[in-house]
Amino acid sequence: TAVEETAVEETVVEEAPTETETVNTTEESLETESETTATETETETNTEPENTESETNTSSEASETGNEEATTETQTEENATESNETTETESANEEESSGDVEESVEDQDGESTIKSNPKDISILMKSSSYKRLLIVSFFTFMLLSSPISLFPLLVIEMGGNIQQIGFLWIPMLVLEIPLIFYASIFLRKFGAKNFILIGILCDGLRWLATIIISDLFWIFFFQLFHGIVVVGLFIGMQMYVENELSKNLRSTAQTLLGMIMGLGSVLSFIWSGLILEFFDVITPFFISGFFAIILFAMTWGFLPNQK
Repeated sequence: TAVEETAVEETVVEEAPTETETVNTTEESLETESETTATETETETNTEPENTESETNTSSEASETGNEEATTETQTEENATESNETTETESANEEESSGDVEESVEDQDGESTIKSNPKDISILMKSSSYKRLLIVSFFTFMLLSSPISLFPLLVIEMGGNIQQIGFLWIPMLVLEIPLIFYASIFLRKFGAKNFILIGILCDGLRWLATIIISDLFWIFFFQLFHGIVVVGLFIGMQMYVENELSKNLRSTAQTLLGMIMGLGSVLSFIWSGLILEFFDVITPFFISGFFAIILFAMTWGFLPNQK
């Protein structure tokens, strides 16, 4: 019995450490689990800021990208608006410089025609050279139109007859035909302005010489100036317009020039008729010739040169 009790006690003693070891093992496993949990917690904690930071960065990048896209779109719209405004401004300047008109070109039988615009006249009035040409043409035809119509009266006053008056027209036309035929060559050499000046000067000298010289032969000779006058005044003034203005304004400009020439001619016949009421037939020729020389000198500096 004593031996059995001793054995039992040893078994209990042996079992006690086993229980202690089991407790220690359980505590160690619990500590291991707590450490694992803490580690997982730390890992999640560390991961969440990273995710937050990445999400924040992603949203920031997205917002920046959106802002950049919005800025790009805004700049594109602004550039498009500016380009449209620039195009409109350039178009307006082109229209204003060329006449501020819309050209309407039509093809008729292989020929192109350009319709005039109601604004053409106001645009032409902005051209200083054209306005000066109109002034020169007005005074030129106001001074020099009537003498050619009064010329038969002058011939009869000097002792001529109807037959001689008819012959006087021959030298006038003989030189006029070749001058008109070769006008383009002379224009390239002298220019439209010089054509106008030569026409005014020759007509003034022609009428002064006609009233000074009583011999019909020399009167015949000076009528050769008629061809120079026609080419110089009519062709010279028309070519001055052609060289000065753009194509879409030329038809209106030529029409207005012809109207001013006609108005000057009407006034020329009015004042010469009034002169004949109070003076002899020589007086209108003297007035025309004398003031034509003055007009020639004034036109030299008044009318702008052309290239």
